[in-house]
Amino acid sequence: MDREFLLKQLQHENRRFRNIALMDPLTGVGNRRALEQEIEHALSESTKKGEAYFAAFIDLDNFKQINDNFGHDAGDRFLLAICARLKNNCDENDFIARIGGDEFVVFGKIPNECDNGVASAIQQRLFASTVGNIDISTMMINYQGASIGVTVSEEGEGVESLLQRADKEMYLVKKQRKKMSLN
Repeated sequence: MDREFLLKQLQHENRRFRNIALMDPLTGVGNRRALEQEIEHALSESTKKGEAYFAAFIDLDNFKQINDNFGHDAGDRFLLAICARLKNNCDENDFIARIGGDEFVVFGKIPNECDNGVASAIQQRLFASTVGNIDISTMMINYQGASIGVTVSEEGEGVESLLQRADKEMYLVKKQRKKMSLN
């Protein structure tokens, strides 16, 4: 009896540690390792089923200024608020991961009925999650929004390629936003 109890307890602890290893400790969403596993699994299935997926690379522009002006606690609350907004504005099957200090990736399946403007529609939906007044409990931050690059998976594409293309799209958006703010 003791042996069976100890074995179940060990299995429970192993599951708990595996979950911790795949989770961002601040936001509770997946981390880079979890994201890569999720994408790898989905893309391998997509070849069999003829499905397409999107990856949206999100960079919280001027996040350093929030930390510098209001402190790291406010920065953490800002990240939590953005994460909550992303969760509220994503489909329930979309996968959200925090992959860096101020970088997130949203990954999900594209509905079959979508047209060629799907990447733009996803980008607009996610941008709406990041722009406007962000309540961080001690104050409101009027945030100008994140730079978001969205790309759609190509047949036979791997994890690294998909993420690199989304990252490249994000940098193009960031460059365009900077150019517009100078005018």
